[in-house]
Amino acid sequence: MKSLVQLAGCERYHRLSRLNLLDAGSKRTKLFNGAVKYLITDLIQEGKQIREGDILPALETYFRREYSPENFACAKECEVERQADYRKLERFVAFLAQNGVKPLQKNIQEDVSYPVDMNGHRFSRIRCRIDLVLEDGKGSKDAVIISPGKPAYNSRARLTARKPESSPELLAVQCALKSSKIACDKSAIYYMGGKNDTNGAYPDFSLTNNTVAVSNDVISRTDISLLMEPLEKILSGMPKKECGRCRFAGICCLETDNGTAGNMDCGCGINGTKDSPAPSNVKLTEKQEIIRNFRDGVMRVIAIPGSGKTFSLVQRLVNLIQQGVPPEKILFVTFANKAASEIQNRVCGQVFTSKKPEITTINSLGMRILRENEDIAGKVTLATKIRVTELILELLSDERTGKIAGCSYENVLGEHGIATKLRSAITDINRDGKDLYLAKQRKKGGEMDYAGIFRFYDVYTEEAAKRNLITFDEQISKAVELLSCWTAN
Repeated sequence: MKSLVQLAGCERYHRLSRLNLLDAGSKRTKLFNGAVKYLITDLIQEGKQIREGDILPALETYFRREYSPENFACAKECEVERQADYRKLERFVAFLAQNGVKPLQKNIQEDVSYPVDMNGHRFSRIRCRIDLVLEDGKGSKDAVIISPGKPAYNSRARLTARKPESSPELLAVQCALKSSKIACDKSAIYYMGGKNDTNGAYPDFSLTNNTVAVSNDVISRTDISLLMEPLEKILSGMPKKECGRCRFAGICCLETDNGTAGNMDCGCGINGTKDSPAPSNVKLTEKQEIIRNFRDGVMRVIAIPGSGKTFSLVQRLVNLIQQGVPPEKILFVTFANKAASEIQNRVCGQVFTSKKPEITTINSLGMRILRENEDIAGKVTLATKIRVTELILELLSDERTGKIAGCSYENVLGEHGIATKLRSAITDINRDGKDLYLAKQRKKGGEMDYAGIFRFYDVYTEEAAKRNLITFDEQISKAVELLSCWTAN
């Protein structure tokens, strides 16, 4: 997974596709970009003074028409995001109108020919765009590109890469100005998001909080090839493509330089590994010998970390197979997936039979017991993070859950979104119970709509029970309960 998420956007793509929300994530960005394009192309007129009354009614109509609930996780999120995105453009229009800014030109695109070949990435030309050329009341002209996010550069930044002068967007604007011979005093990025924006609060648009700019003095005395040099330096910092060695080449949308998939080099054993001989000179201490040779009954091994407990247990497993115990009749149970994987690798290096012992975690064993006895336990489904989130999103639009006061429904799936908070609360209540959960939260000094959270929790547990969703801990407890019933009968 560590290698997989290194592919650009793979982690986000995987998460949203598993939630069936891939369109919601990408459509919202497209909707807002569409609103910006509509504002620039259809509502703002070249050479005409901007007036709020001429633009805002049409812009509001656009948002109500285009932002529909099917493009979002739930109807509540749709309404909150629509209001937030409209507010971002509303304040931008208000800024232009109140400061007497006049648009002189718009939608300028210049293709600058400049072949670049860096680390397997090839470019024959770079498209440089300018969304607006704006003139303020003092006659100063800015070449502007519009960005939907928040400012990413700071003139006071310590790192050179964080300074506006190193912005590839602004470097591209300067290249476009040089190529098109348009005279402007500054190149600027106008961000629709602001530094001081918080959930539900969007202060007025200002040059301080919503823009970064660089002077264009250098353009008049600089050849375009020299303007491209810092841009080329930025491109050269991109990671090198090694598609021929990438184990995930089959799911990547990029092609190798020769158009073929290449050989995949997988270090996890998926492609098969050559058997190596079992070690013949394994040395054990006296106590480890007792562990390896123990056969019948129950043995408890107590030792400090690093003393060789796992090594001794693996040697016992190997010894049982050498004494004629069928490998498929041996069950090796541990607590963590990492430990199970490590033991699996050790055993595979010493056991070369066609059938292997089962090495698993206690949670996986519990789930296997439940699934092999569906006629008694029913068809259970593990309440993974994905499934819990899916159910939460479904219940956000359920009338029984109502609205939780004090919680923002903007960016539902974000780090501080309502879905994340509810998933955390459900986990804590499942573990501690309502009373202890409430006591812990109040001890932290947190004030929330706990009645609303408990109301949502009750509806959630009811729906989870109908779908036979079980938690990770219930994999063990329900399996023990099932086995106890067998013993009692």
